[in-house]
Amino acid sequence: MPKGMQRLTCLRTLKEVVVSNGSNGYQAFTLADLSNLSCLRGDLKIRGLGNAADVTEARKAKLHTKKDLVGLTLNFDFSTGRMCDEDVILEALQPPCNVERLDIRCFNGPVLFPSWLNSSTLPLLKHVTIGNCRNWILLPPLGELPSLESLQIINMTKVKKVGSEFLGLAKEERQAFSPSSSSPMIAFPSLKSLRFSNMVEWKHWINYEIPSTRFAEVENVIMPRLQSLELQECHRLKALPHFLLGLTSLKELSIVRCPNLSEYCRKELPRISHIPNIRIDGVYVQRSSH
Repeated sequence: MPKGMQRLTCLRTLKEVVVSNGSNGYQAFTLADLSNLSCLRGDLKIRGLGNAADVTEARKAKLHTKKDLVGLTLNFDFSTGRMCDEDVILEALQPPCNVERLDIRCFNGPVLFPSWLNSSTLPLLKHVTIGNCRNWILLPPLGELPSLESLQIINMTKVKKVGSEFLGLAKEERQAFSPSSSSPMIAFPSLKSLRFSNMVEWKHWINYEIPSTRFAEVENVIMPRLQSLELQECHRLKALPHFLLGLTSLKELSIVRCPNLSEYCRKELPRISHIPNIRIDGVYVQRSSH
């Protein structure tokens, strides 16, 4: 990176930066160099986060103060092999509250989701991609994000099951569906597009049953606006959860190189015939004429 770039306090556009430890002989760029760039707007991609020196450096970036950023990529690739506490680095890189696009890649830290990945901190977040987080065995509670419209989960190779924790209901379900609640909680209330790719160990997508309360009759409390579902190279996944089978909003179902799931969907075709477009390995088994 150019020397002295951190002094360009009026800089508005910075598409991509690579964090370096300077071992290659080039001028090192650190997260602290983002500190005074408070006018950044649009999209910012930060790569090489595995090279961050420590959490103090990450905090100095002050990402949460850059109110004009609408897209943020946090990528832990390009690591030179030096170990860092990636969980505390990720926690310190809290996006601004009005960010709309978030991409987290190649995170190698422990199974600790950042505390800021919630509805109160990121109420306007619309598009999320999570990929290559090699040590996560569970997915974060993204279902509680109120504005989330599209979600991609890619190469999460240790995830074996997806359950209520993904919906964001696991820790709140008692309050959300208790008789004292004024309304039931809706998981993924705005989600329209959902894609899973290369989930090689994923075997179970667990059904979620609404607790037997006065809200048990409420329909579509999970992904009520979902229109497109794509599953690619999920070789061990056996079935879809019941709450997806009855979604009247679902218009597109695409299954690619998922042998068990392909067989399941062919057997269950009468139950999912309300979905206008169903494609298995590139071939439509059902296609709307409209």
